[in-house]
Amino acid sequence: MARASRACRAVASRCERRGVGRDGAVPPRTAHPLLMRWFFRSRYPVVRQYDQTDCGPAALLSVLRYWRGDASLAQIRRLACTDGRGSTMLNLVSAATALGFDAVGANGDYANLMQEPLPCLAHLVMEDGLQHFVVVYRLDARRVLLGDPASGLRRVTPDQFLELWKTRAVVLLTPNDRLARGPAPTALRWIATHFKREQAWLAQALFLGGLYTALGLLTAVFMQWLIDRGIPAKSHSKVLTTGAGLIILLLLKALVGYLRQRFVVELNRRVSLRVNTDFLQHIFRLPLGFFESRRTGDITSRINDVVKIQNALVQIIGTSAIDGMVAVGSLSLAFEFAPVLGWLALAVVLTYVVILARAVGRVRVQQHDVMKSYARIESSYIDGLAGIDAILGFNAAPAFASANATLAAQFQQRFAILGRTQARVSFQVELVAGVLVIASLMVGAVLVVRGELLLGQMLAAHSLIAGMLPSVHRLVESNLSLQGANVAITRLLDLLLVEPERRDGSRPFSLARAVTVEGGRLAWPRAPVLFDGLDLELPRGRMTGLWGESGAGKSTLVKVLERKYALTGGRVLVDGVPADSFDLCDYRRNVASVPENVKIFHGTLAANVLLGRAAPDLEILERRLAALGLLPFLGRFEAGLLTPVGEEGRRLSAGERQVVGIMRALIDEPAVLIVDEGLSAIDVRIAELMLQTLRQYADRHAVLLISHNFRMLNRTEWVYLLEGGRIVESGVPDELRERASRYGSLWRLSEGLLLEAAHLP
Repeated sequence: MARASRACRAVASRCERRGVGRDGAVPPRTAHPLLMRWFFRSRYPVVRQYDQTDCGPAALLSVLRYWRGDASLAQIRRLACTDGRGSTMLNLVSAATALGFDAVGANGDYANLMQEPLPCLAHLVMEDGLQHFVVVYRLDARRVLLGDPASGLRRVTPDQFLELWKTRAVVLLTPNDRLARGPAPTALRWIATHFKREQAWLAQALFLGGLYTALGLLTAVFMQWLIDRGIPAKSHSKVLTTGAGLIILLLLKALVGYLRQRFVVELNRRVSLRVNTDFLQHIFRLPLGFFESRRTGDITSRINDVVKIQNALVQIIGTSAIDGMVAVGSLSLAFEFAPVLGWLALAVVLTYVVILARAVGRVRVQQHDVMKSYARIESSYIDGLAGIDAILGFNAAPAFASANATLAAQFQQRFAILGRTQARVSFQVELVAGVLVIASLMVGAVLVVRGELLLGQMLAAHSLIAGMLPSVHRLVESNLSLQGANVAITRLLDLLLVEPERRDGSRPFSLARAVTVEGGRLAWPRAPVLFDGLDLELPRGRMTGLWGESGAGKSTLVKVLERKYALTGGRVLVDGVPADSFDLCDYRRNVASVPENVKIFHGTLAANVLLGRAAPDLEILERRLAALGLLPFLGRFEAGLLTPVGEEGRRLSAGERQVVGIMRALIDEPAVLIVDEGLSAIDVRIAELMLQTLRQYADRHAVLLISHNFRMLNRTEWVYLLEGGRIVESGVPDELRERASRYGSLWRLSEGLLLEAAHLP
């Protein structure tokens, strides 16, 4: 295999320290199934993917954790330039190098791979044709141990592996001294951070919880005293005093419980509000590339994760904390009343711990599968509802219904598997609890008969144990459900760890001369170069046109000018100053665009024109629109700016939505206005009004009109032709049209098509 000799020796020493061989073989440590399962899970970590595009970063993170390093999945996705199609081997090599590995891509056969240090990443081609990355942890002549981000740790035969390993490509990884070891945020640390901000409320809630538990346990003490002392003394006063004390105790317990619940509700409200606020503030500051590389359902399902976390917080504060105090207090008093019964109860609690330890890993994986499946079905639902017009128009409803039904069946199947696991654990816990109740009663009765224990002590200990079991049972069930919250927090953390848009600039925006692109270059991973040597100028006081074929990158250029995408080469300048030197908010306030498909939100015309900006008086807003020459458009609506537009602007035509987009862009009077096919759906009369408005606006600002319509482009003062990733021609439209030029040829072709269309019957 191409490369690996020096690395072999370095890794061999590390393998010896970990107790594994160079080929990944692990000496047997124990034959106990539970310990072996734990050993394999801890020795060979597998980070599960959230989406098919995550397999490469998840596999790399698994190897990093194998070598006792750590990072977040979001960080590795960024390093690996993971987009909507996944990661390339070259990018994974680059990411691994940044994480502290000596990484190299290699090709070879199975015999070569057996000689290389493991683990490594292998590139597979699955049966459905999808490409996939897995971790090869160990292999020999009989079997291969794979860490699959999609399905977990699994063994396959060499023939099964070779059938999928069609490319014979791997990424060999050798850790060096720069291995990333920064601890990635964990669910526990994240929750603790939020609780730390509410220490006073948490302390009061826990104090009241402890008091509530103590008052409940005192009931057993009263009962023991009544049976062993009050009744044998045949003292009515002692019995009545004990009864009165119990009543007062129960009243105090009810009052403390009420106060505790009030504190828990307020604490949960404060923590949940902070979690939601942090989540929403972060998600709306993420770069555009993040949303374009993720399925909508995967992002929206994180909102459900927030709800799941909120429910977990209620359970932790309101139920689990009290149950834990009840279990500890009951066990302690049981030892005080009847040590034998206390030891018996402790043995059962340890049995619960073993049952939980056996199930917790399986439950966590199954919870992850359920959430991932739910994200897929939610994404499919959203996609289908957004395209319902096309689905109905092309009679595609049966196909879409069938596809969604298949996804729903897969989700229900995973949910059923999780439910069966939880039911199995509950059955085991109930069985052990029943045995303990009977055993404690029988053992206690024998001790009373022998005279080694008083009847009141036996009954008090038995009542404590019987009262403890439901609490322990709820703790077990809470732990299982909290695994879902743990997965939800991990998923949420991976989103919260995505770096927001960079806001390095601080200069206030001003435009005196022009916005220019010099030597612009833009290349996407695994795609041809989009721009290469692009030069373009948008001077103030001129209306500039841009033409390009579909897919030439015109809309991408708009996003570059808006600083939503960054060039991989060249630069964008404002009066000779790099664009990223300006404050991002101020920059975007002064560089506004009107896309072809304008997003309309539920509300009124005024709300959609302002789009979150400070709302002036309605008369002031109308005067602004009148000054821009846009007021005649509002005359077609009876309620004017207060007209409701419906969800997604369903009460507006496509042309009306574009006019709203122009009004939205112009209301702040930006220094640069970009209209990207933003007049394509407007009727002739309104289009003429919009062009006059744009020409008037261009007298004091920079305007870029992007269109396929040559008649519109001919109304501009300067036009660029974009082909092959660069500007191939530019000039005054009338001059270009008159001479033998590319623009003139396209103009004549366009006019010819229009004449042919005009003569059609």
